[in-house]
Amino acid sequence: MPVHLVAQELGTRARTYFYHIEEDGWQYHLSYERDASSYFKCVRKSKGCLGRATYDRAEGFLHSSPHDHDADIHYPDEMAMRRNVLSRCENMEYITYQNIILEEGRKFPPEVRARVTFARMRTPMRNARMQRFPPPPATLEDLTAVLMNPQYSVLTMTHDGLDNIYAGS
Repeated sequence: MPVHLVAQELGTRARTYFYHIEEDGWQYHLSYERDASSYFKCVRKSKGCLGRATYDRAEGFLHSSPHDHDADIHYPDEMAMRRNVLSRCENMEYITYQNIILEEGRKFPPEVRARVTFARMRTPMRNARMQRFPPPPATLEDLTAVLMNPQYSVLTMTHDGLDNIYAGS
């Protein structure tokens, strides 16, 4: 009986996935497809792992090359928590990075929370948050356009959130 792969989104970028078998502990990126077969490389290829796998409709999923590390059953949850944390940072909400990690970490086991720490996530979280802000305006007209844009209303919102401090130019 063929084993079915699970495709899980890797990050906040579009169409980035890794593949794994439930409870197997090995994760792969799709390398290429040919005819009725798919070929995979270990997600730790950049760290030197030569683990490979193939998926054939007739034969199912086969590990074709050994890995140089132990299986990691927590990797899918770690990537899910990282994805949740970064997507929260992309929202323009006023919340500290530490609180985002604490709130999202409640949904995952302690082994996963221990991997997704503030020290490891600080730079990716900052980058995710900064991508949501507009580029610095070059003129007053550009500044007016940014401040009048409802997408950026959180930038000029009063502390209670009931009013906007910018009225017009």
